[in-house]
Amino acid sequence: MNDISPPAPPARLARAVRNGLWNGAANLLMALVGVVTSVIVARSLSGYS
Repeated sequence: MNDISPPAPPARLARAVRNGLWNGAANLLMALVGVVTSVIVARSLSGYS
């Protein structure tokens, strides 16, 4: 019986890492857009231009 598990294929690992970075970047971008939008809405509602 072999105790050492084979390493993950580099292609699959790279794809997983790229997907994770992509998801992180997308989440960060959406959070940034939400903050900017809320700030603009708050300023326009308060009449501060």
